[in-house]
Amino acid sequence: RQYWSGFLRNRWNFALELSSGETGINLNLDAVLDPRQTPQALTTKINALVANGTLGTATLDAIRNYLRGGERTTQRVREALALAISSPEFQEF
Repeated sequence: RQYWSGFLRNRWNFALELSSGETGINLNLDAVLDPRQTPQALTTKINALVANGTLGTATLDAIRNYLRGGERTTQRVREALALAISSPEFQEF
């Protein structure tokens, strides 16, 4: 996975723009990723949506910890989704 190391910022920026609708592609995530769900439930749902349940433990922990790190707003959930989309596992999926 060393070959992904130089592109993390670009992947993160694109994933954040995609999850926020800034690319012109509007993802209606509100019905699927409800911020009122627990961090564990959201992490499980994100894993299922973006990688068919194949994200690694480190990535899942990072997403879960990010969701636990502050108030779970729609924006924070979209940023957690961007973490998953920018992960090396998603790039390989």
